[in-house]
Amino acid sequence: MNTEPHHDVINDSSQVQIYELVMGDVNGNFTSVLERSAIGLKDNRLPPAGFSTLHFAYDTAKIIGEANTDLDFNKTGATQGSGKDVVHYHIPMRGYSGNLNLSVAVYYQSIPPRWFNEMFAYSSTYIDSFKAMYQTADKSPVLIASDSLESVLIPTALKEIPVDDWKIFPVPTKDGVVMIQHAENNFTTHVEIWDALGRKTNDTFFNRNENNFSVKLPDVVGTYLLRITNGKQVVVKKIIRE
Repeated sequence: MNTEPHHDVINDSSQVQIYELVMGDVNGNFTSVLERSAIGLKDNRLPPAGFSTLHFAYDTAKIIGEANTDLDFNKTGATQGSGKDVVHYHIPMRGYSGNLNLSVAVYYQSIPPRWFNEMFAYSSTYIDSFKAMYQTADKSPVLIASDSLESVLIPTALKEIPVDDWKIFPVPTKDGVVMIQHAENNFTTHVEIWDALGRKTNDTFFNRNENNFSVKLPDVVGTYLLRITNGKQVVVKKIIRE
């Protein structure tokens, strides 16, 4: 498939998150010609708030591709309709543990250049006229929003954050089940599990009246990171599945 896939985790400089519709022809090849479109190869355009796959008209505006298995694409826990996406960036630190300057920007481009390749392969009065206008137009992407953080210390996959008031056991675990306890229960708790390749394998929210719960690691033996967030603190714990 000649397109950038949807990413939940970005861990390489060659990867970029592009929210777009990509059409395919009867052979599964990319096409920008509507009459040739037979299947959807990718559609991870951000849906409006309240969007649900259970809606009777969902088949007319499906989420297609890797976004379907992204646990925080249009979801908050198990609830659909957030109209948002969370992209996680895992950056090799190569032993560096100091402060960082972070910046992020979102750009909008109405039509990617490749969408004209098929049309420009033909010549006609109208196509040639449009091609001439397009080639002289300003095709620069438009900056929609940006933000930055200066001199911040962020947790990395190689560094645990102390568990403080949390009790997490057993470590290591043989059956993959990890018990989590906290003295207080007045916060909604968000638990994420990440594998050694930087992939999120679990994303669960627990109600504020729960302070004793469990999560299950994948069936693959290895090392995982358990990231727990509530209204009071964030902790990261390395868990080994034997």
